[in-house]
Amino acid sequence: MSSSRMVLAWSILLSNVFVGLSDANAQPSLEGKHELEKSIQGQFVVVTAYFVKEPVCHNPKSWLWGSDLQCPKQVIGSLAITWGEQELFIPASAYMDLAAVYHLAIEPASQGFTVNIRGGDASTSYRAVLEFEGVPVPDIAGVLKRRIVRSGEFPGDAWEETRYTFNTGAEPEPPIR
Repeated sequence: MSSSRMVLAWSILLSNVFVGLSDANAQPSLEGKHELEKSIQGQFVVVTAYFVKEPVCHNPKSWLWGSDLQCPKQVIGSLAITWGEQELFIPASAYMDLAAVYHLAIEPASQGFTVNIRGGDASTSYRAVLEFEGVPVPDIAGVLKRRIVRSGEFPGDAWEETRYTFNTGAEPEPPIR
């Protein structure tokens, strides 16, 4: 066997060993339906997430948190949240690009609550926080105010933030420039 073929054979063997080690140490992704419940400001918050395993992948090079230029093995298919008796509006943009989710939690915040999501593994790891606030408007318990997603490996360098505003009348209208 030539030396170049030997080097190629060793590199293939080692890459398979390291991929196997990475997969063996990875957190298992959540599957199916997951429901969480927590009392926030005297009312129950219920988060229901449906996880889709092996979703349809139209473009493996499209960028998702938790996936590195390959089709993800799992994504959040839908996310429903109720606060008290009210179901909150959650735009798909808040969760549809989060893949390989292995942790979901509800935490209290000063004016509402957060939904904390962790996913990915090693270089694709991330932490996402969805921030919800109560609003003083009849028939609306609360709204999604902000989403922040940060890389687990480089949280100060790779991140994104989305701010949400809705027509609730609870916020002053920004001036048009």
